[in-house]
Amino acid sequence: MQQKLFPFLTRLICALLLWISIPQITQAQFLRLQLVVEEETGVVRGQRLDPGLIRPNAGWVEVGVTDEFAGRFSISTQENINLGVTVNAPAELVLDAGNSMPMNFYAAYLNDGTDNPANATPLEADKTVFPISDCGCLLENMHPDRHQLIAHLFFYADLYAGDIQPGIYHGEVQVSIEYF
Repeated sequence: MQQKLFPFLTRLICALLLWISIPQITQAQFLRLQLVVEEETGVVRGQRLDPGLIRPNAGWVEVGVTDEFAGRFSISTQENINLGVTVNAPAELVLDAGNSMPMNFYAAYLNDGTDNPANATPLEADKTVFPISDCGCLLENMHPDRHQLIAHLFFYADLYAGDIQPGIYHGEVQVSIEYF
């Protein structure tokens, strides 16, 4: 009798387990999720700050924001975001240990979709945060079809050429950009 009861109990237990699991299977839901992450920021073009040839004892040499030798850095990004810019510049350009040229470095930004450096806003500190939009302010109501805008950073400087040795004077300016 036990030999006949064992296969019967095994089949009964399997049938019960299958019956218990069927409601769970029939109530399952499937979700397909797809994310597309687009590039939000990219450098469009850049131009180095180039004061040109400076002669010894020339005194203060100015490269203004609207001069053709002013530096420019353009960033393409989606509208209606904040852009954080940090600029670290040396106080002088250096030829070697005994020869340097004092420098006042300046930066300005343009965030309204235009590209005229005369309308640029000077950075008041080493770090500045500003919005990117057609009007230069963050919009209250986001539109789902935001479009790309170009923000411009301009670099200009005053250099003092006293009794200096001829040569190539150099310095490194670091510009960090964050968007949020």
